[in-house]
Amino acid sequence: MKERIMGRSRYKIYEEHYPYFITSTIKDGLPLLSKPELAHIVFESLTFLQAERKVIVYGYVIMTNHFHAIVKGEDLAKKLRLTKSFMARRMVDMMNRNGNNKLLSQIAFRKLRHKIKGAEVAKT
Repeated sequence: MKERIMGRSRYKIYEEHYPYFITSTIKDGLPLLSKPELAHIVFESLTFLQAERKVIVYGYVIMTNHFHAIVKGEDLAKKLRLTKSFMARRMVDMMNRNGNNKLLSQIAFRKLRHKIKGAEVAKT
């Protein structure tokens, strides 16, 4: 059994021929997905995974600060990592275009706090 671990993620894909229940949470529970245009990016990304990356999406649910999905496919960890990165980039771009400065500043603050916390852990 070959273990595939997603970088900086908790997803561990052990056998590609089984479906996996995944959860992806917005940092610090920010309710970004309560905005329909941002939730739609998740929907489009899951659709792309299914149509273009040959990932089977059995089902999903999008909540205000996270989403769940049941998925199966080859090289799943890599495909999920790339898709999540792409989703995050598209969400930030859309918030910039729409002038969501308050949300963007909250994200920037949390990102900085996370990097500082990581640097402190690395020193010990």
